[in-house]
Amino acid sequence: MVSLHVVAWAAQVAAFQPKESAHCLQWQTGVAPQRLRVEGGAWGPALCRQVGANPLATGFLAHDGRCIPIATGEDEEGTGDLPAADKGIELATAHPDCEVWWREVSEDVIPPTPELAMPLWEGGEVFRSGGLQLGLCRSFGSPATAALDGGSPRLGHIALEGPEIGRCRFRADRPKALIGGLFHILQARPMATPCSQDPSEAARLRKKLLWRVEHFLGQEEQELLERVVGGGSFVQLLEGTAALDSCQLQEVLSASRFVLHPLNSLGLHLLRALLARRMYEARLARGYASHPDYKRWLRDGLLIKDLDDPALGGDQGVLELLRMVSGEDSEGIPEKLEWQQRNVTMQEADPQSQIHIDTFAPIVKVWVFHDPPGINMSQAQGNCGRMPCFLDVDLLGRKLQARW
Repeated sequence: MVSLHVVAWAAQVAAFQPKESAHCLQWQTGVAPQRLRVEGGAWGPALCRQVGANPLATGFLAHDGRCIPIATGEDEEGTGDLPAADKGIELATAHPDCEVWWREVSEDVIPPTPELAMPLWEGGEVFRSGGLQLGLCRSFGSPATAALDGGSPRLGHIALEGPEIGRCRFRADRPKALIGGLFHILQARPMATPCSQDPSEAARLRKKLLWRVEHFLGQEEQELLERVVGGGSFVQLLEGTAALDSCQLQEVLSASRFVLHPLNSLGLHLLRALLARRMYEARLARGYASHPDYKRWLRDGLLIKDLDDPALGGDQGVLELLRMVSGEDSEGIPEKLEWQQRNVTMQEADPQSQIHIDTFAPIVKVWVFHDPPGINMSQAQGNCGRMPCFLDVDLLGRKLQARW
């Protein structure tokens, strides 16, 4: 039996979509070794490869100037000064217009490939091995990973798609791998281009903002926001927001989790949250009210389905559920579903078991429990006693309810 939890962003397991970061890691000869930053303040190894080798031969620069490829499975050496590389070796350097760093992937993270993960590149194109994208990973080198890396960090390849997605391997000829966490993954992104003020763009964005307020916020919502803020008026907030320049308005209307601005004292953040909520509700009512689970979704915010039940309609039924709970017909909805099995365990003091809000807009999360092996429907429902199955938070702070 397989059960589906649709809980508060429609998640999917599909091919990893690389970002525009092909130029962020450059390979050069005759340059000084460059370590890449690791989250937490440490520094990783200098990456290297033989001149003319393909990305699978990436390795780390040892203290004797040799390039140790991943395939050997050797541990990294210390973090002291590095000598010049031997002849015939090219080193990886970060483009000055990019950030390149090792991001921590903790245990049981889903999905195991952060969106900024950098695939291996060759000649400006994504390099594929066996038709699939790979990235670079680096084990923690801690007691938790000692069985696989001997307690010292090791470089490896991580599958970014396919049946091996999320597996960090240090040797291609060895079956063991870190699965879904306890490693770092190489990320890259171009630095943000400074925003230029544009009066015509400011006028366009101002019109978009005022249209949304007019169509999605009534007098009741405006008065509620004023009561929650406890000072100032909605008119002051709206006039102040509409007077922002084009760069500030662009950020207000973006998906940024929080916009740092003095107008927050009048309720700018709450305005963004309330608009997002009302726009989401409008999308739901835009043709999805006929779905048989629509009223229960609005009432409970939690749906539990048996994927083996013919009444669901298999993957097509799941896609219809995703459309209904997101209010979108195609935006963010995959053409087809690809299921990948993951071994997820309950961690002590797991922050995911605590009531929390990650962003200002409504989100939808999906869990799938597989049995056998795994848990059955009764256990899945019983698990709600150990973690919030649904969190219903009025975005202006009127109420806070956790349904368990």
